[in-house]
Amino acid sequence: MLAFAHKLQEAIDNGEYTDRADAARKLGLTRARVSQLLDLLMLAPDIQGKILFMERVDGIEPTSERHCEVWLVLQTGKNKGRGGAVCSLF
Repeated sequence: MLAFAHKLQEAIDNGEYTDRADAARKLGLTRARVSQLLDLLMLAPDIQGKILFMERVDGIEPTSERHCEVWLVLQTGKNKGRGGAVCSLF
């Protein structure tokens, strides 16, 4: 998801989509979902690097999008109404 978020932001920056709403329409996503994905880009660069370069083991993703959301909440203090779970994978 994080890699997709980077590609999506790049496409918006390059003018392939006029804005987040345009991207959502063309990709068949809700605007909220696009915002959730792009919020992942607010993670600290070191955390993003760890996530992007993790290796799959037996086809299983090493982390989940939910873990990314938790890291974002911990880093920014923005909970957006979700539970206040704390997680440490690193």
